Amino acid sequence: MINGLKRGRVELADHNPDWKAIAQDTIGRLWRVFGSVAKDIQHVGSTAILGIKAKPIFDIAVAVEDLAEAELLMLKLNEAGFFKSKLHAVKDDILVCDYDELADSRSYHVHIVKLNSVQWKNYLNFRDYLNVNPGVAREYDEVKTRLAERFPDDRNAYTDGKGAIVSRILRDALVWRYLGKVVTVTIDRPIGSVHPKHDDLVYPVNYGYIEGEIAPDGEELDVYIMGVNEPLTMFTGRVIAAIRRKDDLEDKLVAIPSGISFTADEVAEAVRFQEQYYKSRVEMWVGSVLTDGPAYPTFSIIEPLKKGWSNDKKFIVDTADDRRLLLRVADIAEYDRKQTEFDMLKRMEDLNVPASRSVDFGVCNGGKSVYQLLTWIDGEDAEDAMSTLTDMEQYVLGVQSGEILRKIHSIPAPDTQEEWALRFNRKTNRKIETYRKCGIRFDGDEQVVAYIEQNRWLLKNRPQCYQHGDYHVGNMIIGADKTLSIIDWNRPDYGDPWEEFNRIVWSAVASPHFATGQLRGYFGGEPPVEFFKLLAFYISSNTLSSIYWAIPFGQGEIDTMMKQSQDVLRWYENMRNPVPTWYLKDFMP
Repeated sequence: MINGLKRGRVELADHNPDWKAIAQDTIGRLWRVFGSVAKDIQHVGSTAILGIKAKPIFDIAVAVEDLAEAELLMLKLNEAGFFKSKLHAVKDDILVCDYDELADSRSYHVHIVKLNSVQWKNYLNFRDYLNVNPGVAREYDEVKTRLAERFPDDRNAYTDGKGAIVSRILRDALVWRYLGKVVTVTIDRPIGSVHPKHDDLVYPVNYGYIEGEIAPDGEELDVYIMGVNEPLTMFTGRVIAAIRRKDDLEDKLVAIPSGISFTADEVAEAVRFQEQYYKSRVEMWVGSVLTDGPAYPTFSIIEPLKKGWSNDKKFIVDTADDRRLLLRVADIAEYDRKQTEFDMLKRMEDLNVPASRSVDFGVCNGGKSVYQLLTWIDGEDAEDAMSTLTDMEQYVLGVQSGEILRKIHSIPAPDTQEEWALRFNRKTNRKIETYRKCGIRFDGDEQVVAYIEQNRWLLKNRPQCYQHGDYHVGNMIIGADKTLSIIDWNRPDYGDPWEEFNRIVWSAVASPHFATGQLRGYFGGEPPVEFFKLLAFYISSNTLSSIYWAIPFGQGEIDTMMKQSQDVLRWYENMRNPVPTWYLKDFMP
């Protein structure tokens, strides 16, 4: 397609590398017309965005301090082949275009706007954000393509159809532009002041705005100030986070003085006094999470991930090259353990175990932390999804989980590993002693202890292998293709492969069909009776330790574990039957 398009017509051309040079040539012509009246001239719009389709019309933005001065140049612009549009009705935006009368087409739209105006910033932010976020650019490209096919002769409908995604991109681009930047904030609501519309809302932090920066709601962009405990009138500091509101037109920034830092949780707590009335989330600047380490300039978005029980700080990372990754950060004291976890994930890849893949590992934050960068697994939490699946679908996924676990257990324990019976008997003694001292007892506990004492002999001569360490439905993801992936590899161990099933209680509660399938998938059919006897032993041991484990986490976790103890006794008929009642021996696929 040649450059230029008939008025009102919508046709898209594939990105042409020559567009940049053509635009620069036109910018040179415009500089000769505007001279010192222009403060900046930029190639903007879709032809300035790499890799996406565009109407073959070049958008050029000219920044001036005084629009009246630009109006005085109309004669010179006419002589250069540019004419003022009589139909363009955007405030403070003068549009001049070239015009081929014979073809009734245009090749250039030149937007004359005020320097540092909303229009000027929007032109640049939109272009720059999409050029460093190709995934978003592709999404925009897909919307444009669908609209062009639908409205080939209605440019107004095409433009209106883009409205929602353009607004969203501009909002995201504004936040992106400020994260990590030093800003000056005018404080209009200092610490201790009262909200102008709500007398019961007192500001525990300084709160102000960036003068001249207009947010999507038409007001100046607001900023929370953290790390200063006295009222201010002005503040200069670095933006470390954005408060992204789902149910409001605008987002807020968070800025702090140099030399201090805050976590995402600390930011959320500091702004809760006002954000509790909105559906908002904290989006952290990557530089506030990592001061060195992986190639974080390629990270476009980083959000805290609060799921799970580990002490690692976890973050969802979207990169400029359209990848989603999982970032885990731990104290440097964990270096050796984290290196082992990272290396083991590489071995899982060799075994075709569906799990996150290792991307990068190293030291960050001035040597104080160690990080793992892993691929992200898309899908739905298996535990949440079970209730939406048929019994057969649950069973089939359970079979998958058993087959996957068999692969994991193919890695043998080191030859130096202590004999299993000695190790686990010692561990069991400690669990019984700690349980009896913890001050909380469940009904039937002596029946559980008695089963343990009567069956210690089962531990003799057990083989040992690598263990995931927390293998249950809560650490599994179901992909769109109904396949499982395994997550949270931060509790690995070596031990009896059958001991790994001690967490199956969680799977059995979520779905007996899944738990039944897991056993059959692992054994390739019916599990042997010896397995059920030993499984009951391991679950009994875990039932005791779960009670005192829950105490530091509060009454809610204690109640959960107390209920589980009664489930265990019910499943095993007060420890008289080693085959649990949740095992569906009569279910056949």
